[in-house]
Amino acid sequence: MNVPIWVDLAAVTLGAISGGIVAIRCRFDISGVLALAIVTGLGGGLLRDVLLQRGTPVALASPWLLPAAIATGALIFLFSQSLESLHGRLNGTVVVVDALFLGVYATVGTAKGIQAGLPAASCILLGVVTGIGGGLLRDVLVNETPEALRPGALATLAAIIGCTLQLVLVRGFDLSSGVGAGSIALIAGLRVVSVWKGWESPLATDLLAHARTRSRPFGRRPPSPPPPDEVETGREREEDPA
Repeated sequence: MNVPIWVDLAAVTLGAISGGIVAIRCRFDISGVLALAIVTGLGGGLLRDVLLQRGTPVALASPWLLPAAIATGALIFLFSQSLESLHGRLNGTVVVVDALFLGVYATVGTAKGIQAGLPAASCILLGVVTGIGGGLLRDVLVNETPEALRPGALATLAAIIGCTLQLVLVRGFDLSSGVGAGSIALIAGLRVVSVWKGWESPLATDLLAHARTRSRPFGRRPPSPPPPDEVETGREREEDPA
């Protein structure tokens, strides 16, 4: 899957904006702002190419991607308050664009894994890492739990679903035309709808505990003991002859 240079530039710029704004909120200096912009904008593609071990990573070989990330970080440092307020006012637009390029990068990562002849699970992992890798590295650098791993709007789960569909269509049904566009639309759509509807990724649960609860007669729980205050009140009434 050949990606036009403007798509890569747009994705890198968007990621760099996200990383730069996080750095400003953390009160980093110029080196911190540039570092976070570069890591967020180029991190996913770098991780993908390092895992594939197919020559120099695209982020380093391209004459445009690294300068774009550096320039974006510098602009955010120089116009921090204006860009941060603009980012907040255009939050809905940023979510849509971010979801679109999450779908693009995840789909491209999966396609590169398929072309390399990797096993199914490895292709899906490569796609997900490409899509969320920049944000993952950004959150680790600022000492926060990565957003991709926290409960919230679907990002990682959307990438997993889209990459799995892409792999099934290509390897299972030998389809190629339109698969990339369909995977991108599915990932981006799930991400946007989850933000709009407030859907959150599920938390850990215990099926055995649910099974024990449902196995009780009529689904009722055993009565809980009364609070200590009510027990004391009952005893006082029994002791009072009146």
